[in-house]
Amino acid sequence: MLTIMLTILVALRRIDPDFSLMLWSGAMLFALPAVRNSLPDSPPLGIQADFYIFMWAESVVAVSMVVLTSYLIAKRARGGP
Repeated sequence: MLTIMLTILVALRRIDPDFSLMLWSGAMLFALPAVRNSLPDSPPLGIQADFYIFMWAESVVAVSMVVLTSYLIAKRARGGP
């Protein structure tokens, strides 16, 4: 949820895109599978709960990372710091 909110704020230009936002999204992209696999009694990969919950969360984080990266590149191309 926080990833979506940050991406929307960057897209609406309420906050400036920062390299740390992109790093945070990248860390979350790789941390979600580790957290999912470390849960007690976690079901095997490929069950329907993965498609209903986990894959959507991973997809949202991946799309948010792409959007944040593109806004950061656009800001740097315009001459921003």
